[in-house]
Amino acid sequence: MGGRVGRHGWLRLGLLALLLAMATASAPPAGRAAAHAATAAPRPVPQAERVRVGFLKVLGEAPMVLARERGYFAAEGIDVELVDFAVTADALPPLGTGQLDVITGGLNPAVFNAVARGVGVKIVADGGSVGPDNDYLALVVRRDLVDSGRYRTPADLRGLRIAVPGPYAVVHYVLKVLLDQQGLALADVDVVPLAMADHAGAVSRGAVDAAFTVEPFVTQAVRLGAVRVLGAHEVTPNLTGGITLYSPAFPARAPAVAERYMVAWLRGVADYNAAFGPERRDTDAAVQLLRDRGILVDPTTRLPGFRPDGRFDVEGMRGMLDWYVAEGVVPPGIDLATVVDFQYVDRAAQRLSARP
Repeated sequence: MGGRVGRHGWLRLGLLALLLAMATASAPPAGRAAAHAATAAPRPVPQAERVRVGFLKVLGEAPMVLARERGYFAAEGIDVELVDFAVTADALPPLGTGQLDVITGGLNPAVFNAVARGVGVKIVADGGSVGPDNDYLALVVRRDLVDSGRYRTPADLRGLRIAVPGPYAVVHYVLKVLLDQQGLALADVDVVPLAMADHAGAVSRGAVDAAFTVEPFVTQAVRLGAVRVLGAHEVTPNLTGGITLYSPAFPARAPAVAERYMVAWLRGVADYNAAFGPERRDTDAAVQLLRDRGILVDPTTRLPGFRPDGRFDVEGMRGMLDWYVAEGVVPPGIDLATVVDFQYVDRAAQRLSARP
């Protein structure tokens, strides 16, 4: 159906065309509009993965604490929750069941017994080792025994009362090796299990004749008059005094997070080595951070050593395992190759080395 458009009709059509042109001119191009919308819309922040870490307040945990307090875990999308424990053995059951993801503590039979029961915990990195500049485990002897000549060499340990932190602790093993080297045995001395914090006072009072102990209690004993006669590195070179363990559930649940945890931890190791190694950079700040978290650290003493790659000497650990088996406190047949797993720390080290 046709017909002419009247004058008013043409006016209305012209007005509509003008309005359409103005709207088109004022609108940004489709690409610009989409880009503007993408810029303006807030990006969702990925939720940090929570990692539960058993916390014993020991020197071996220093790299972890530095990494946590300085934001290295946060940079990897990890929220570290610290769960307090008194000793490593107490933290192992929740580690095995996945209630904890990570712990750093002393090596002891409980670790290998968990493995023997089928609990798939893995030793994934160091927890502090002895070395030429890091001989933080040492034997101290009463000064009167040294001055009188009763003690001159380790062969003179026969018959002495010697404190250790507990049966089958790392220093208990070092004492055993030391006695072996002198043609003696643990049965030739009186081993006294005693809390480390009490070692210095016990030697000073004469309650024990000697103590194989750890810093800062070695230095404390010396200040009270004892004599530091030798360090663990002289007996068992490069022995690891502590270990870092993963729960079997942690890498199974989040393998990428298990690797990123090690990236942050290695950055903490680098800061630890800078603060307490020859460089002595930012030492006061590191000491304060650690003390605020309850870790006793004296930068004037010998402290645990950490390799930059996070690994440790596995052969020294093999000697401890053999002793545990010989003593009947760990069943035979445990293969260290199935317990020690450096894959996470190795990949983390590769990632860090590739960064500019």
